[in-house]
Amino acid sequence: MLKVVIDSTPVQLTPASGSSFSALCEEAMKILLEKNRAISVCKIDGKLVTDPTEVDAVLSSVKLLEIESLPLKEVLLTSIQHHVIDLKRLEQAAEQLVTDCLLAEPQEIVNQWTAICEETKKKLAFVPTLAPILSERQLEEKMDPLFKQLAALMNEAGGSFSTADVVSFSDTIENKFIPWLHQFRAVVQTAQDEVEKYND
Repeated sequence: MLKVVIDSTPVQLTPASGSSFSALCEEAMKILLEKNRAISVCKIDGKLVTDPTEVDAVLSSVKLLEIESLPLKEVLLTSIQHHVIDLKRLEQAAEQLVTDCLLAEPQEIVNQWTAICEETKKKLAFVPTLAPILSERQLEEKMDPLFKQLAALMNEAGGSFSTADVVSFSDTIENKFIPWLHQFRAVVQTAQDEVEKYND
């Protein structure tokens, strides 16, 4: 049976949607938010969790889940700041791809674009965590148009690449995808501004 400990105190978690790692973390956050705190570190059987997506595969054999927390403002600011840095790096990678489109081998371009797409998906997975900061209406107003734009430009980029239209592909990345990344980063930075207004 899985034992859960939050800040050295054993707790009983009853996740509403099965026993996935994310469901357990959601239940832990409910407890912590009542204390104006948030998850800082998770360990499974003493091992630090660095990629939550890999935990579900081994969760059934885990005996101990340890959760450490920090003040909510501190955790949110740290997380948002990391994502802002990551998004800037993603923008740089996209800018490099535009240059490489005319110089690199097709397979290298495919590899770069695939890596950028995968990293973008990971960044989008961060959006729901902004819910305690931005209202549902704010998130919808800011993110719904971006989701639609992203789907359209991804299809456009894929179509250009499938027909070996390198110039069109490069133009899509430069004139649509990179500006989209700028807009996405602006949403995340808006959340950062809101967090900085919080009282500890």
